[in-house]
Amino acid sequence: EDYAAACEYYAKASEIAEDRGLRKSALYKTFYAYFHVNNFKLAIGYLNVLAQMDLEMSEKFDAFFMKARAMKMAGQYSEAIRVLDGFIGNLRYKNYFVKAEFEIADALRMDGKNNKAVKQFNYVIETYNNPIFIGDSYYFLGLTHEKPIVSQTEKFVPDPELAKKYYYLVKTKYTNSSYFPIASERYDYLTKMDLLKGSIQWDEILLHVIDNKIQDSAFVLNI
Repeated sequence: EDYAAACEYYAKASEIAEDRGLRKSALYKTFYAYFHVNNFKLAIGYLNVLAQMDLEMSEKFDAFFMKARAMKMAGQYSEAIRVLDGFIGNLRYKNYFVKAEFEIADALRMDGKNNKAVKQFNYVIETYNNPIFIGDSYYFLGLTHEKPIVSQTEKFVPDPELAKKYYYLVKTKYTNSSYFPIASERYDYLTKMDLLKGSIQWDEILLHVIDNKIQDSAFVLNI
């Protein structure tokens, strides 16, 4: 899609729309278009306008949730977490807690706070009986252990073997996860790398044995 053109079109529509429903729709689509061209500042601005309107509970959560996501993508991790924390604990939004908790975990991961991210993903798994978010959390636990975002403030040791186990869980038990294809791909890749490493180790052992035999033969010939 031509998101750049959509930005201009829906921004104009949001200004001239008189019908409340049409204006809400135009504001959200303007946000969506700016989000996709990575102009997170303007995207957040349009969501702020939308949030000032009389919204249904689900619409309000969606507006603030996407605001938090835009903040996360803009590198404003602490701010994103504060927005999401504002919903957690308010029982009116209890049906959305798992979505907010998962987004907090990913904000921590992207901020390089790998230990806290692992703890938060595990909290989602242990607290909410939601197969989709459980599967997604296992994928990101795998990603965190395989390719942690480097942080200057904490020590976190990658663990490809543990990552492979998490990917395997998604591949075999949580096939409805949106990350199922990439989790399967990562598991297969790491498995192939293990086989390759094993083959290289056997080659090194074989070369060592051959080298020893050559040295023994040379010693016998010298005698």
